[in-house]
Amino acid sequence: MQQLLLLVGGAFAAFSTLTGINNESVLANVPDFDLIAMAPQDVMHVILEGGLSHETRLFLEHCVAAGYFDVGQLNDSLKTFPYGYAERSNKPSPITLAHLQAPGTSLSHQKGFLFFLFFLFSFFFFLFFFSFRLLFSRKINNTTTCPLGSSSSFFFFLLLFILRFSASQQWLLARIVPLVVRQWVPQNDFRWFVYQQHLKILYAALAPEVHPNTPVQLENHVQQHHLLFRLAYPQVAITPKLHYYVHLPSILRRDGPCRWVCCLRYEAKHQRFSELYMEGNHINPAKTLCQREEFLQTARFAQIPGQRHPDLLSDNQFGTLAVVANADPIQGAILALLGGPLNVLRECRWATVDGTMFRVAQCVVRVPGPQPDYFELTRVITDGAETLFIGTHLDVVAFHVSLHLYQVARTQQPRIVRVTQCCTLHAIMLWNLGNQLLLSDRTSDRSFF
Repeated sequence: MQQLLLLVGGAFAAFSTLTGINNESVLANVPDFDLIAMAPQDVMHVILEGGLSHETRLFLEHCVAAGYFDVGQLNDSLKTFPYGYAERSNKPSPITLAHLQAPGTSLSHQKGFLFFLFFLFSFFFFLFFFSFRLLFSRKINNTTTCPLGSSSSFFFFLLLFILRFSASQQWLLARIVPLVVRQWVPQNDFRWFVYQQHLKILYAALAPEVHPNTPVQLENHVQQHHLLFRLAYPQVAITPKLHYYVHLPSILRRDGPCRWVCCLRYEAKHQRFSELYMEGNHINPAKTLCQREEFLQTARFAQIPGQRHPDLLSDNQFGTLAVVANADPIQGAILALLGGPLNVLRECRWATVDGTMFRVAQCVVRVPGPQPDYFELTRVITDGAETLFIGTHLDVVAFHVSLHLYQVARTQQPRIVRVTQCCTLHAIMLWNLGNQLLLSDRTSDRSFF
């Protein structure tokens, strides 16, 4: 940084496009304050809504310009992709050529009904705004001056139609783009290779756990990607957000997984408040929500083994419960697992565990361990004290490095696992594409290097 500050004029401007450093922050001069250590980078804005969104737009624009596919084929593939129930709310919206060529560093899109409402609101807003200003405008040289020039007004009006992909949409899009474009993009395409390097950074930065060699590997991925990015897009400057990637390895070493210190995690906390607000009474909701959250946290920290308050400490929620018949063969398998006399067993079609919904016959569950271990969920059974996931084992056939996906095969091997022994961070969706069963696991990073 000190060497950069010695550069002046055009030299600094030219070098800043290579480094993403535009100036020295005033926070760097604050006493006893380390800007890099005390303000960790937010991977939600830096990667998902920053560097990755930027390169996704550049890569898709390159593919369309090269004639690999057109936006119609891209949108058709995105529309017909077999999204799981946990992914439908984050489905990418249609992309047009204008969105790919729009100025800026983020991928824009058309958001269906929200797009229409935004258009309607913008139209009436400008109609009211101009009518009001024209009534009270001043006369200068016998002409009426408008607060905004016609060209700037029109440009600003057009900008209102451009909506950015959300972080969750960008995360899902990054996972399915390799699957969607692999049938058209040649494997030796250089910009395709650079984009895959960017995905390695994404998976390492958003991994839920950090291993001793992860920071070093992430550092190598960042360095390699930035060098290749300059070769692939020589006319595109390194943005400040791309420069922030350089600090991610140090954040992993000091603070642990970046995933838990980013806005994705903090904004997810709001989901519970939104649900409570819709269900509860709306008189002074801020006080009510704070009290209920305090009661919940108090019950969690002060719980007595074997005693659970059903209202304050209900970590697991179930769908409609039905009693499991005594003649059901599963009774013997559960007895062998739990031991002792069993309480009345009940099963349901879905369960929410630690805030994650698992639906029978619609998702895959991972069992943590040194090797990838997955099973397809077929039943959810509880006896009131224990909750069990029951399913059939999935054999891992291969790991496709370029796609960042596991290819699996169904077996007849039964699995009965306690919920407490499963990874409940995400319910994993199983994608059936071209007679291949593929899954994208966001709960582990061990195979993405």
